[in-house]
Amino acid sequence: MPTRLRIQPVEQQAGPDTRTELVNLSSGVIDRAAQALQADFELINRWTSFDQLQSHDNLAIGSQVVMEYLQQKGYPVVATREPGGTHIGDSIRAILLDSSNTHIDNKTELLLYEASRAQHIKEVIQPALDKGSIVLCDRFADATLAYQGYAQGINKELIKNLTQLATGNITPDFTILIDCPVEIGLTRAKKRGETVHQEISEDRFEEKSTAFHQMVRMGYLQIAESDSSRIYIVNGREDVATVQQEIRTAVLKRIEG
Repeated sequence: MPTRLRIQPVEQQAGPDTRTELVNLSSGVIDRAAQALQADFELINRWTSFDQLQSHDNLAIGSQVVMEYLQQKGYPVVATREPGGTHIGDSIRAILLDSSNTHIDNKTELLLYEASRAQHIKEVIQPALDKGSIVLCDRFADATLAYQGYAQGINKELIKNLTQLATGNITPDFTILIDCPVEIGLTRAKKRGETVHQEISEDRFEEKSTAFHQMVRMGYLQIAESDSSRIYIVNGREDVATVQQEIRTAVLKRIEG
């Protein structure tokens, strides 16, 4: 069975816990789009994963807001992203998202994502969980299943088996899926691309057809329907402030149980 991560109440402490920050949130588990204690709880091996459909221009803002919100509550937080999150993973990310790599095979793509994920678990996620931190990760295994499984047609059980190998059965406790129509997501992605400087264009997926992105969205929604206790859907058509507030509320409610 997949490892499920828990929280445990502890006595109140005098000052904030030591916290580790991996702040590279210009892209950020939501997808590049919009998107969260010294109090009476210490988070023990809890991992909150933020997944998203399409690239929105407000992802980094949302992730930053959630991280800061939890830190203000006194929680140790590690923020990271996929693909990437490590030196090796960022090198793989550059290959995967480079818009000039138009002929990359679907199987090659899948294996690169899983390779990046395995390194990410080893270097970042597992050590953070061992220290009792919350991990906020933009994108994770749901994204691979939606893109490579539902949209590209690779066998879904094969993908799940590869993910199990890469992660060692570590799974998110909570996933936020920000859903919006494909046309809105692609428009926001285009605007983001025009305003964010990148040495290498990371628009390879955004350049795919609307039909492709429709299949991705359908995949995400089917994944959410099959695991509704983990995945919380937020209406991405709302304004940024409304989306951020809903995410903060949902995350805190989940943590406090």
